[in-house]
Amino acid sequence: MINCLRKFVNSETRMPQMDLKLTLRSSLLSLIFLASPMGISATQKPLLVESDKIYSGTTQEPQDLQELASQIVPGSVVIISELHGFAPHHDKQVELLKAIETAHPQTVSVGMEFLEYPEQDLINDYLGGRLDEETFLKEVQWGLPEFPFYRRQARFPLETGGNTVGLNAPRSLSGKIAKEGLESLTEYEKDLLPPHFELGSAEYLERFREIMGGHVDEKDLVKYFAAQSLWDDTMAWIALQYMKFNPNRTLVIIVGDFHNAYKLGLPNRLKARGVRNLITISQVDLTGLSDKAAQEEITPHPSWGERADFVWTSKDSEETSKKEPLIGLQDNLRTHYLYRASRWEKTLRMALPIF
Repeated sequence: MINCLRKFVNSETRMPQMDLKLTLRSSLLSLIFLASPMGISATQKPLLVESDKIYSGTTQEPQDLQELASQIVPGSVVIISELHGFAPHHDKQVELLKAIETAHPQTVSVGMEFLEYPEQDLINDYLGGRLDEETFLKEVQWGLPEFPFYRRQARFPLETGGNTVGLNAPRSLSGKIAKEGLESLTEYEKDLLPPHFELGSAEYLERFREIMGGHVDEKDLVKYFAAQSLWDDTMAWIALQYMKFNPNRTLVIIVGDFHNAYKLGLPNRLKARGVRNLITISQVDLTGLSDKAAQEEITPHPSWGERADFVWTSKDSEETSKKEPLIGLQDNLRTHYLYRASRWEKTLRMALPIF
């Protein structure tokens, strides 16, 4: 059983008596403070968050894409997250890749959450023209979101001489953990875990539990969180191995936003495994949000801190645009884990991919 629960101790303190004037004055000041959103002072104007803008995760100041890209030098690892199947987010991923190449001539590689590391030979054959796309997608059992959302990102390294890297753990492994827990793994399956595998932090578990919203019991939540942690730690491990062999390249990682937001998931594991030059970009959807809610999307959270180094905003401008709920969100989460768990189990290759 995972012992990641926080203990809270509530204590009551006796307040000294104050005269009525002081009490009323303190109450008035409290009301003024509470009326200010997210700790912003009452005299400070709320920030108007616009769509299609990049904001600093620390200062909330607008940023220019080219200025951001100029900070991404060879040897960097960049995470740019998404709401899966949300077209504006996928378009911006391609914008970023092009901006990086323009800012500094360099070899840009792309790491993908939806491709598994034992499939690297298939990925290489597809990009090398030895495997047509239809066969490739069948071999890697690509599901949803549809591959056209990712085709440009997956093929972008062909323009710079880089690689497209399968980062994730085998589905059969994460599926078994989601259904039966870590303790159910055989010795062979344990060998597929990343070296020194660790579960996510207590803060990550707290956010995971909050997002689940009480829709699953604690036993299932513990197993789902173990599977979530496996994805993060495996992606971090493979990314680090790739950068060790290719220290002068830039690796841009494409993942769902829950893995990236507040630096609790994948960024945490990348840092723990030794990645130093890391930049995180969280993409958010402002569609239908009030000005206050939009501001909260880019403002540091009181418990989890800044959302990312940079926050990139979008809106859904087309009614027909497809958007699948973010992996990790409430009603979709349990369905997602059960879907992953039921996928056909295939023979796994043990060898680490050679790039």
